[in-house]
Amino acid sequence: MAAESRGIRIPDAFQISGADGIDDFLFRRYHFPTYKVPCAEVGVRGARRILELMERTDAEPVSELLPIKLLTEEENLTCHLSEKLE
Repeated sequence: MAAESRGIRIPDAFQISGADGIDDFLFRRYHFPTYKVPCAEVGVRGARRILELMERTDAEPVSELLPIKLLTEEENLTCHLSEKLE
């Protein structure tokens, strides 16, 4: 997978600001239609992990896809959920 910000996309589901903490638990517990992603910034490893988890989940992506900005793995990254849609 090329480390290009335009080449990797995720469903409009989570607000992600890091690679650490993105795991199966989050993807099992919080399904794509529940949370909105206004933006996503993850490391290269984190982007790969997101795509792997997306392939294994049964949640349907919503229509709008957003680009991921790839950051260096040296940055101190964290992950958090955006506010829940009403």
